[in-house]
Amino acid sequence: MRKLVCLLLILLTLCTSALAEQGLTAFSTTDMEGHAATLDIFADYDLTLVNIWATWCPYCIQEMRCFDELIKMLPENVNFITICTDAADQRSLAQDILRESNANFQTLVADDNLYNQIAAQVTGFPTTLFLNREGKSVAEPIVGALPVENPAALYCDAAVSVLKNLEG
Repeated sequence: MRKLVCLLLILLTLCTSALAEQGLTAFSTTDMEGHAATLDIFADYDLTLVNIWATWCPYCIQEMRCFDELIKMLPENVNFITICTDAADQRSLAQDILRESNANFQTLVADDNLYNQIAAQVTGFPTTLFLNREGKSVAEPIVGALPVENPAALYCDAAVSVLKNLEG
């Protein structure tokens, strides 16, 4: 089963479509710690995985437990962040979820501008985007929770596959 899922992920990351040409444009928001965040957060990395989640999504919360492991597995030139789509209204709940998940990654609060950009690209939750230094999408997103107990290795495999495609 893992091989089938991994193969599907690799095929998804190699496909191109109109969505792969999207991404994020200029934004200015904060993260859950209150630090300013702009499009510049992508500039230092060849690739950034952006996991988009909501406090009401049980699948989002379930897979969040693997993200610290994922971060340890990623190459140095790959970053990982999350965007909580309802953190502006559900900040306390989002903080509780992050704390319970032992989250050691940056989570952006989706203000109206960022939310509208995300809404144009997300068809389900959770969604993970693959963005380059300019915040442009470079591969098909992963939509929905991966059908494995711990998806960290599969996300890492997909990231490495996207990097090879970018370099190749």
